[in-house]
Amino acid sequence: MAGYSFGIAHTRWATHGGVTKENTHPHSDSENRLFLVHNGIVENYVELAEELAKSGTEFYGQTDSEIVAKLIGKEAVARLRTGSPEALLEAVEATLPRLEGAYALLVMHSDFPGELIGVKYGSPLVFGRNPKTGECFFASDVQALAGYADQVTFLDDGDLVRVKADGSYEIRSE
Repeated sequence: MAGYSFGIAHTRWATHGGVTKENTHPHSDSENRLFLVHNGIVENYVELAEELAKSGTEFYGQTDSEIVAKLIGKEAVARLRTGSPEALLEAVEATLPRLEGAYALLVMHSDFPGELIGVKYGSPLVFGRNPKTGECFFASDVQALAGYADQVTFLDDGDLVRVKADGSYEIRSE
């Protein structure tokens, strides 16, 4: 089977900040290697942004989503330095307990081109799969998957889905 290609998109403007190009999805980390889309509201984003700013992080927009991307990106860099083959997964898992509020996230990283991670807490996220083609999809509503996915899983709060380029996937529950 040929490797998969991944892409992420979000069809709405950011909850925080103005309607500007800088506040649109996807959001990236400081090195522009990690990309993230987010549905929901991270209530403690100001506190997290202040912490990041103290360590020298610069911001391009005004959204809570950008803060989450920067946090996961910072964690990923630290884990990549150790050579961990699970750096992206570990970075996501290390960041999630710090987030207060609701989120459905999709995360991808240029150093892990064959991996896409989706997580859900408080905001809707559905994982779909077409067993004939092996394609996998995420959406906030099952209707968006009609005609694309024959199998769907309504994710519960705390669920994490990791999709790999070879077509394999795993669903982890909190």
